Amino acid sequence: PLAALHGYLETLQLKAESLSAAEQRAYLDAALRHSRRLGRLVGDLFDLARFDAHAIQPRRERFSAAELLQDIAHKYQLTARERGVRLEVRAPAAAALVEADIGMIERLLDNLILNALYHTPADGCVALELGEWEGGVTFAVSDTGCGIAPEELPFVFERFFRGSSRAKQDGNHLGLGLVIAKRIAELHGGELHVDSKLNRGTRFRFDLPVLVARQGFETT
Repeated sequence: PLAALHGYLETLQLKAESLSAAEQRAYLDAALRHSRRLGRLVGDLFDLARFDAHAIQPRRERFSAAELLQDIAHKYQLTARERGVRLEVRAPAAAALVEADIGMIERLLDNLILNALYHTPADGCVALELGEWEGGVTFAVSDTGCGIAPEELPFVFERFFRGSSRAKQDGNHLGLGLVIAKRIAELHGGELHVDSKLNRGTRFRFDLPVLVARQGFETT
């Protein structure tokens, strides 16, 4: 993104007098897009460095796992609708309470949902799931997208890995979101798992211990 940003700004500087107002706006819009991408990349790299240096530790608090999923789903409904993707929440009606860093868990789920939406074609489905078991809950994000080739699965949590999927070739995704998600899961004593079938979809999941568990299940 830095090279592209430099190129657009340099063009504006050298040819400003010969460009129309519309062309200048187009170059500025493109430069701004690449500037935002660069900002996200720098921010992610900075956070990864802090994770590696153990400079970030969870600030734990109690919260409802199901309410968090509902809030996140609401945040991404418009994005999903614009992409023609159905976004579902599958969670217990009266959910367990967990103790974790709610901001970190939200960021973990954000990264998984954005990844799922990006790789799911129109008329597909992305599901946010919450399962309960004795002593814990399982968060999961599944999609009906392009899936991951078996030979690429061992590398999905490596930095800058983007695989061979056609959906990843626009340069907007730099292969850091899943690395950060994995680090967050590890900071909470868990592990981020992935199951995928090529051209059928992918499912990421991780566990958290519960404080209070109740029964009931609904899909919205």
